Amino acid sequence: MAGGIQFGAEGSSLVLHCPSSKVPECADKLRAEGAQMITITPLEYVFHTANPLFEPLAAKVAK
Repeated sequence: MAGGIQFGAEGSSLVLHCPSSKVPECADKLRAEGAQMITITPLEYVFHTANPLFEPLAAKVAK
């Protein structure tokens, strides 16, 4: 990959989100594909571009 970090190279990373029920299956697949280290962390906050709680606040601030 010209000019970028090649996946799998020292210092590269990949972030995947999957349901907690599928974590063992996902980790097994990553190991089978050659992953040397797998870190699993539960998501506490997920921010999405379309946020129904943020939209009314943004509209009030824009006034």
